Amino acid sequence: MAPTCVLGGFFALLMPSIFTTTISVEQAFTSPMSYQFFIYHSMIIALGLIITLSGEIDWSMKHFRNTTLAVFLLAFASIYLNSMFASPTYVDGKLVSVDFWTNFFFTYQNPLGIKITELWQWYLYLVIIALLATLLLYILHLLLIRRKSVDDTREE
Repeated sequence: MAPTCVLGGFFALLMPSIFTTTISVEQAFTSPMSYQFFIYHSMIIALGLIITLSGEIDWSMKHFRNTTLAVFLLAFASIYLNSMFASPTYVDGKLVSVDFWTNFFFTYQNPLGIKITELWQWYLYLVIIALLATLLLYILHLLLIRRKSVDDTREE
């Protein structure tokens, strides 16, 4: 899961969903929530880099398959987690709106602000995210496996 720490933390910092759900961009340097978001994702990146560069893991395609499966399962679970943390707003006993404070895995709101209104657009969006995640994880695992094989040949 170390590559997902690096990739997930990097994309969370690159496209912070906190500005679309919790605070506005103008509050970026005055809200404790933005600092919490930044520190958490920075530490996730650091943890992933430490694990990845330590040399303790014997990287193989098995790791890629397991990581990809775990990411897909977590992404599926994130849809329910985002819903569990939602806050409904009632006026006179009628549901007026639902505020989503979390956006795990970008499954509630896309980070680019593209308006998605149709169900087929959401399916397409989720497929694109899945393909992009698979491709990036594959590239990162391939680099780690290649680095391992180069290190092995140097030792011989």
